[in-house]
Amino acid sequence: MFEQGAYAGYGSEMGELRAWVLAQLLWNPQQDDRALIKEFLDGYYGKPAAKPIGRYLELMHKESEGFYLACFLRKDPPHLRFKPLAEAERLWQHAEKAAGADPELLARVRVSHLPVRYAFLSRWVSLRRDCWEQNAVWPLPQSRRIVADEFASVCQGVPGKEWTHVRTLNERGLSVEEFLKPFAEDPPDKFGTPPAKRLLN
Repeated sequence: MFEQGAYAGYGSEMGELRAWVLAQLLWNPQQDDRALIKEFLDGYYGKPAAKPIGRYLELMHKESEGFYLACFLRKDPPHLRFKPLAEAERLWQHAEKAAGADPELLARVRVSHLPVRYAFLSRWVSLRRDCWEQNAVWPLPQSRRIVADEFASVCQGVPGKEWTHVRTLNERGLSVEEFLKPFAEDPPDKFGTPPAKRLLN
């Protein structure tokens, strides 16, 4: 068996979940994978935070169903469009609030939240346009620079907890600093008030 996990560093999407579930299934492949996922979420994030994170996983599964998720994609994946990403962001915000009283659980949730923020930062302008065209509510601060600063702060981690320090963002070795460098200034924002709301004014 060859199983390739998140070897590049901490912060890969659901890296801990993937490693634990794979290990369990290698030990006994007859186990219920969904039951294993629920068991991990409850234990690793705490039951209150596990609920929105579980819904996030279901959302990503539903939105990408039928799409061939190959290593090198030629088409835009449906789960990375505005509507599912906006819902994903709201679910992770709920998870952070649910874990807020426990600093250990909160650190786990914040690190696991990073991939959704990464998607927003990487696709900021097109997602802002899609939000505007759909007359939807933007789920983040209007400033990309503020979101980038928050991303950097989470990546710096918690002193004494190595697993909270995120340094590389892909297997090519892209550093957090290099990724965030283009976001030091906000781009011109043409997508403030959605068209339907402007017509009402």
